[in-house]
Amino acid sequence: VDYVFEPDQVTDSAIDEAEGVRHVLRSLIKASLATFENSDAQYPELGWFHPSKMGLDNPDAFYQSAPVDLHHTYELSGNVGSVAYFGIALMSMSWGTGEVEMLRSINVAELAPDEHGDFLVTLSSHADPGDTGHPWFQLPEKRTSLLVRQFLSDWETEEVARMSLRCVDPDPVQSRISPDELVAKLGRVATEVNRVPQHWNDYYRQHISRGEVNSFEHIEPVPAEDVGALGGSTEQHYGEAWFEIGPGEALLVEVEVPDCV
Repeated sequence: VDYVFEPDQVTDSAIDEAEGVRHVLRSLIKASLATFENSDAQYPELGWFHPSKMGLDNPDAFYQSAPVDLHHTYELSGNVGSVAYFGIALMSMSWGTGEVEMLRSINVAELAPDEHGDFLVTLSSHADPGDTGHPWFQLPEKRTSLLVRQFLSDWETEEVARMSLRCVDPDPVQSRISPDELVAKLGRVATEVNRVPQHWNDYYRQHISRGEVNSFEHIEPVPAEDVGALGGSTEQHYGEAWFEIGPGEALLVEVEVPDCV
């Protein structure tokens, strides 16, 4: 993590260095939990991302993820709640360790909830038999992750979606870890902790190098497929810039409210 203390950083204050170390430690927590405690794709849990911050996360969002292996078949069930936005993506989660692959994005309408908001869908590499009575999503036979995004506009009144993810054809459960598995998992944790914060560090420094400060004039619409290839939601538009304000200054942001959620 030497890059936290590199002298050519955009800022070099002791506070920024302390925040950099905290970011790395949060990455260690996230990587350890995902690798050791929620990595069994045949017995997955929809874990909440808290307390880890990473990349372009939204402070008004509730993020959950679980590993899935589409050599098996899964059922996702629950209630969609009443949040402003609710979407599901099946995508690789190896930010900074390889290309992101978006297999499928699913919105609320495709879940076909009933009048009470309850839904049941199947995720599988097998074809829809046509007699299940609920949505069936056929996907490539790959190991990937299921990511849930829920955006709230009123935390006091909106209800988040409640879901359960189940592998319908798992192998017998194995609760013990072998020495070889331990070493392999430690290697994956070390790789993610080393690369992911560095990835986002470099990502944001590019804005500085292009002079994208205190302005959004550089932002142009990005095709949905390109957004998905970067790990973003294909139903969102993204745009970033640094802000820099001095003593006695304020940053004024003006926007025409678009016709969207």
